[in-house]
Amino acid sequence: MYPHTLSGGMKQRVVITMVVALKPSLIIADEPTTALDPTVQASVLALFDEIRETMNISIILISHNISVVAKFCDYIYVMYAGKIVERGTKKDIFTEPKHPYTWALISAIPENKEDRLYSIKGTPPDMNNLPLGDAFAPRNDYALEIDFVKEAPLFEVSKTHAAASW
Repeated sequence: MYPHTLSGGMKQRVVITMVVALKPSLIIADEPTTALDPTVQASVLALFDEIRETMNISIILISHNISVVAKFCDYIYVMYAGKIVERGTKKDIFTEPKHPYTWALISAIPENKEDRLYSIKGTPPDMNNLPLGDAFAPRNDYALEIDFVKEAPLFEVSKTHAAASW
């Protein structure tokens, strides 16, 4: 079998196997399920779960897919324009989002096929020309005047939860 004959899911499994063979204490997985169909995504995440449980390896999962994050992650950092805007346990993030971007991401997850998808207004900022203040402010209907001139600090909501907000 040659690498070019493998499916995307098989290529992912081969790479994961190669990494695990090194016996690391930490794996950083950057978009490991991108371009995979949902069944293959589930099997890759199940493999990561098995590795995490049986080999005591920590995994940092980087993903734009909030549904994948919801299924796999215990602790979550939400980033917007390269900045952490919220961090917390899965429960904190999905049941009590405090930053408007986190709320918007979670609102965009369809609960059933009939639901109309929520969409975040505007467009992401130009990373080479970020706006002054909170980069999400131009897209946030509830932005305060201060958001357009200053970035909000991360404030502690609880021992496990923090959000950039005033």
